[in-house]
Amino acid sequence: MGYGFGWLGTEQRSDLWAAALDELGARGASADEARQLATSVVNHVAHLLHHVPWFSVDATPREAAIDETVRFATHHVDVPSQAAQRAWGQYWHAHQNRSGTAPQARRAELDHLVDVLLPRWIRAWYTWYERR
Repeated sequence: MGYGFGWLGTEQRSDLWAAALDELGARGASADEARQLATSVVNHVAHLLHHVPWFSVDATPREAAIDETVRFATHHVDVPSQAAQRAWGQYWHAHQNRSGTAPQARRAELDHLVDVLLPRWIRAWYTWYERR
């Protein structure tokens, strides 16, 4: 698709948000579903920029990663980065649904996100990158 989001500033986030909403609208998603999925896509790409160094310096795999992220989220199709997409789904779901009210429960949820789910997602993207 060629989104060109090398540094994902405010304008690029808006463009990515609009692209995801367009894709979702084309397949008949409800407004609420479209907002939720677009939020996930934008956050996924922002996390890639923040946590995966090759993403900000290597344009070809960056474009492929963005394209696959949008296609997977909007069309639920198999993509080469499917393991990373699923790992993101687990991470994002856990992040969005943190419910611990006691300090120990909140700490355990945060530890699981940071120590288990985020590293699993990063490893999946590195595996995808190395296999390209």
